[in-house]
Amino acid sequence: MHHGVDRNPIIVIPWLLGSRLRDPASGQIVWGAFDGIAADPGTATGARLVALPFTEAMQIPGARVTPDGVLDRLQLRVAGIELALPAYAEILSTLGLGGYRDEALGLAGRGAEADLATLMPDVASAEERRRLALALQARLLHRARAFAAAMDQPAALPRGTELMLVAGDSMPTALRLSAASDGRLTQIASGPGDGVVLRDSVLLDERQGQDPRPPRVMSRMGFDRALFLPREHLEITRDATFRNNILFWLLEERGS
Repeated sequence: MHHGVDRNPIIVIPWLLGSRLRDPASGQIVWGAFDGIAADPGTATGARLVALPFTEAMQIPGARVTPDGVLDRLQLRVAGIELALPAYAEILSTLGLGGYRDEALGLAGRGAEADLATLMPDVASAEERRRLALALQARLLHRARAFAAAMDQPAALPRGTELMLVAGDSMPTALRLSAASDGRLTQIASGPGDGVVLRDSVLLDERQGQDPRPPRVMSRMGFDRALFLPREHLEITRDATFRNNILFWLLEERGS
């Protein structure tokens, strides 16, 4: 296996749903195990492990939770039968075939009073707990808006970097939701995607919502190529076409 200086490095970013989190003090898995061994947010202890601290000075167990690797498989138990569904196992397996190796690199709702009391047992006043919850929510929304604004800014790619997108585009995927007064969400429109992520979202396509829709992609992402597969979100990396193309792009294709 060739390991020259021009070999393409790989960084796998699993995001929230593909990450495993652990409490280093107790060894308890907080997120990334769905067979009953992870922290249960339905209990007071589990809720404090899953929750973010409401202030920087507030020391709760959730403040010390750390990443513990990529969630490669979902371990489930259905009617007493243990099942293992691949999450990031297939992409990690594909990179392994190429010679790559892993290196460690609605709080404000009126019905939340009991949950807030569980999460903030040292704060006696319900009004103060609600104030802290609203303040945290405001900070998180501010960060979310700042992140969205940063993602919209044009950026020059480092020299020699190419963007290659892989996405699903054959399954109805939620495009637009409506919110009822009680907080319930109802899907009112769908678009092509992989059942989880819209095709337009992958492409950062600004045609989304336009009527009539222009014929060509309008994206500021500056990607070099895209591969679309008729697969569900978790099935994409199991597809043989995905494996063939990703290894060709990484290992064999001549640079432009």
